[in-house]
Amino acid sequence: KHYYFRSIDGRSSTGWDLSIEDWDEGRLVKKLMAHKAVFDTTQNQWILTHVKIRTMSADGLERIEYMDRVDTTLAVRFDNFGQRDEVVKNMKTPELNEYLIKEKMRGSSKVKVIEIERYMRTANAFSIMVLGFIAVATAARKSRRGLGVHLLAAIIIGLVFLFTSRVSSVSVTNAGIPAYIAVWIPNVVFGLIGLFIYARAPK
Repeated sequence: KHYYFRSIDGRSSTGWDLSIEDWDEGRLVKKLMAHKAVFDTTQNQWILTHVKIRTMSADGLERIEYMDRVDTTLAVRFDNFGQRDEVVKNMKTPELNEYLIKEKMRGSSKVKVIEIERYMRTANAFSIMVLGFIAVATAARKSRRGLGVHLLAAIIIGLVFLFTSRVSSVSVTNAGIPAYIAVWIPNVVFGLIGLFIYARAPK
């Protein structure tokens, strides 16, 4: 069976435009489509509304059924479907940690993405301090060309920092680097750069 949702809402256990396909030796034999599907956690079953069922026989004949509502059990639960990235980003940290544990137990391919989001929440706060420190250290340097040179240098450093952060995040999935290392490498590197600039600035 192939299951597909156009969109899902994890908080209400609701999905829209559900499609379930039954295949037999490369031939589609049955397809169920429902406008809305709600997973009832108390009854452990699905409530489908505005249902259309197409059944294809081996001789090429097709039968179509329409039903307003179907209460049924499926081989999957609602939490078997992955959350969209924007839903993960909007989760509170305790909720995200619980979701991460569940995905690790399932062996989900989204574990690394979730780990990046988890560590970024702490690293981003530190990144603001690092960039602020670099900006102050750069502004403290004296130059005959005026403050504009320092401002340009700070902007360039900030852009390089953002690019490095992006590359580090991608390396988690492509190079197999642990998420916490990839997320914190830019902070450590640019933190050291900030200390170097501060040490060279006139006192």
